[in-house]
Amino acid sequence: MDELDTAVQGAVKDTPSWTAALERSLHAVVPLANRSWFLSQERADQNPEIAAALAAERAELTEAIDQARKEGAFAPDAPTPWIAAAYDSLIYAAWETVRRGELTSKQAADLAWRTLTQGLTGGTQ
Repeated sequence: MDELDTAVQGAVKDTPSWTAALERSLHAVVPLANRSWFLSQERADQNPEIAAALAAERAELTEAIDQARKEGAFAPDAPTPWIAAAYDSLIYAAWETVRRGELTSKQAADLAWRTLTQGLTGGTQ
């Protein structure tokens, strides 16, 4: 978790917006798939220290999402907990596809961000 935090902190330094910080964070953690995948399989409730760290990260993510929403990154009717869950799930999906060699880290991060902010329609309705 420290490695993920360090990667995110480095990626968001001097970021011009909350939206850019969320995108850069996603791009920073996806390359760590092989080293961080186990986190998606761990039960945080069995370790109070990990549970507390995850709660702090969730609070930071919630704040970033709320600020990015003010910037217009997300639909106003999409609840913050839903966006946070989607963000986390897309990171895990990116990690899985990278681990299996189906996508590069950049491809997976780009697709995760696009899915979060635009969906998968390819721009046509």
